[in-house]
Amino acid sequence: MKNNQKGSANTILIIIIIILLGAVGYFAFKKPTITPISTLPDTTKGIVVQQPVLNQEVQLPITVKGYINGNGWTAFEGVAGSVQVFDANNKAVSNRVPLNATNDWTQSTVYFETTVGDREMMSHLATQGGVLVFKSENARGDEYGKEFRLPIKFKK
Repeated sequence: MKNNQKGSANTILIIIIIILLGAVGYFAFKKPTITPISTLPDTTKGIVVQQPVLNQEVQLPITVKGYINGNGWTAFEGVAGSVQVFDANNKAVSNRVPLNATNDWTQSTVYFETTVGDREMMSHLATQGGVLVFKSENARGDEYGKEFRLPIKFKK
């Protein structure tokens, strides 16, 4: 009976070693996907801004491109939300403009493109940096909407 218990214990030990070696091998040979943090899309917010990128130096007017994909961001009548430029003192530099859909706005992923600001506004900037404030369009009102802020730098 001792030999039978010893054999079972050895079998269990071998199975545990095989499982551990398999797990170590999987993680050792799995290639990591490395994406620079400044270009990571923030899909958890439901909006991905492709242009401009985080902390990019920009001049007004700014061409803004990206897409929405749910999580509180939906398009309505060809508009996927709005964007406005603020300086580092949280002072509005531009008017709020719509994010115009560039594909069928009834799809789950809606691409947008718009231009915000104008050259004259560049001469009135009081700070070297600012932020693009994106707001979702929400039929229930702005208090139910989402907001996404993208820091930018102003090129003089």
